[in-house]
Amino acid sequence: MSERTWHIVTGEYPPQIGGIADYTGRLVAALRARGEEVQVWAPGGLLPRGFGPAGLRAIGRGIRASRSTGARPVVLVQYVPNAFGMRGANVLLCAWLAWRAWRHNDDIRVMFHEPFFYFARQSLRRNALALVHRLMAALLLASARIAYVSTGSWESLLARYAAARRAFVWLPIPATVLPPDDPEGAARVRSAFIKDERTFVVGHFSSYPDDVAAELQRVLGAMLTASRDAMVLLIGRNSDRFLQKFIAAFPEHDGRVSATGEIVAGELGHHLRACDLLVQPYPDGATTRRTSLMAPLACGVPTVATLGTWSEPIWHGARDAIEFVPAGDPGAIVARCQGLANDPARRRSLGYGGRSFYEQHFTMDRTLRILCGAENDRPSVLLGVHAYPTSSPPSARRQREALTTMASLRGVRHVNMQFVAAETPPVEVDGFETVRAMELDSLTASGRMGARKPIASEVFDLLARRALEEGCRYFAYVNSDTVLSQELVNRISGGENDAYLIARTDVGDGRPPAVLISGVDGFAIHAEWWIAHRWRFRPYILGEPVWDNVYAALAVCHGRAEFVYGTGALTHERHPTQWVASPFASYVRYLSALDAPYFSLWCAYHDRLNAEIDGGRGFGAATRIALETFVWRPSPLERAIQASRCVKSWVRYMAGETAA
Repeated sequence: MSERTWHIVTGEYPPQIGGIADYTGRLVAALRARGEEVQVWAPGGLLPRGFGPAGLRAIGRGIRASRSTGARPVVLVQYVPNAFGMRGANVLLCAWLAWRAWRHNDDIRVMFHEPFFYFARQSLRRNALALVHRLMAALLLASARIAYVSTGSWESLLARYAAARRAFVWLPIPATVLPPDDPEGAARVRSAFIKDERTFVVGHFSSYPDDVAAELQRVLGAMLTASRDAMVLLIGRNSDRFLQKFIAAFPEHDGRVSATGEIVAGELGHHLRACDLLVQPYPDGATTRRTSLMAPLACGVPTVATLGTWSEPIWHGARDAIEFVPAGDPGAIVARCQGLANDPARRRSLGYGGRSFYEQHFTMDRTLRILCGAENDRPSVLLGVHAYPTSSPPSARRQREALTTMASLRGVRHVNMQFVAAETPPVEVDGFETVRAMELDSLTASGRMGARKPIASEVFDLLARRALEEGCRYFAYVNSDTVLSQELVNRISGGENDAYLIARTDVGDGRPPAVLISGVDGFAIHAEWWIAHRWRFRPYILGEPVWDNVYAALAVCHGRAEFVYGTGALTHERHPTQWVASPFASYVRYLSALDAPYFSLWCAYHDRLNAEIDGGRGFGAATRIALETFVWRPSPLERAIQASRCVKSWVRYMAGETAA
């Protein structure tokens, strides 16, 4: 029996027709093939009356039934705001999910396929729905343990409606079209639609929504005018309707454009491969949420698409997979298509490159790794470091030797976090993948000039997301001049805690090894736990004091965390330290004042543990002391005192900023 039961809540499900129905059907089939227990809650199935009060009670009974069998229920909502009835304004469903999360601590996850309607010069009802949709999104964000998005572009839209700091996880949208096995299928399609085999066939695949249709009409009109030997094959639902509108606008091209209309999924791949080239002009640009773009990639069909305002950075690395042109420039699309018509070698290269790019980023296997975690043959720990540039030969040697040793660790994925924008090239490390993703730094966070250092919460956010994408249960972060032991990696891989807080062991300089208890130099955190609790962690600066003490206290107060004091678990070579006044001291003091209750708990824990060690009793009582000390139950008076402390600290910090 599976350790969990997935309760999929969706507004569309086969045999219903629609993109969400196709996607959810494939997802459910893949989960069941993996051995997962799945229960689907959709209109017309288990919910004949939809998502009203009776339907919500039925879902609640299903969740309780799963829990009674010993399985952990996971509620995954396939969210499109207008898909759950009540005329697109089902606030009841969203409020009920928020109540379930608060009252029953349900593991609720929301996949945002779309966030909400936009405000615009339109009907009053449409703008009212846009407002209601934002309320619905806020309720869902409050209820969700993990918020998935189909495109990173949604993150900036949704973040403002989250009550607290939240990390979003990108969940790939696999193609709903499988590559066909029949090599003769494409030839059959060409013979049905095309009289002359020498004709160059340009295809388009979508459901022809208004925004895409308007752009497509301009592109196809210009293309057929410029290329007298070309023909267009329109593929997919509503293609026949679009054809009628196109011929009405361009009657001179009648007979050169064909449409398939609605076709069964098993035949779709043949129709795509019958085309010599697909043109996919999106007014807002290619995004990871468009299954109409995933389909030609999965089938290895050369494609021309547009880059626009919503296109994610991932597409800038897809130059060998798709020919991109700027959105809103039909002339550029026509010119690129004409060039590819005369370059069959480039078209073959794009077909192979597109298939490879899809396999790397968008397959269902990748989606399942994010949802379900690592399989037995995959690493369960993502190890992150930040290799920093240094002009000191001893410092460079210590970092190089430590990273070389950690590169040989088994059962981990190695990543080296670097800044997106830097005046100098990033520091590369053999055995570590360089990930240029950090956008925040000590300068922008504090407003002070000094050494450029990463922000702890952003680094942990990036590592948690990457861990989920790679199917790793845990991410670990250690300083780049320390060495994590293989024994501890093995322990974390098989562990069940939310966090492991690792004290370093100083070695060398002719003295015996010594475990330091004044701070925490390594963190290994369950990726899902971090995503759910990320809002508690403030943007401290890595390399400055206090942050590790506060993060450790937060982990123990709100999760199952374990301090690791084993000699050699995380080793560090002793070296002279030159202390200098930090330009970020006032910023650190400000954040530590906001987190004063947690820092006070850390100080109390440190004093008790230090007394144990001074008494010769070692670290045997560390777990008991941590459980007794890190208890977060502030009284109303303590909350009031802390609130006044926060206001006072903010005033002092802002006064200092103004003076500076």
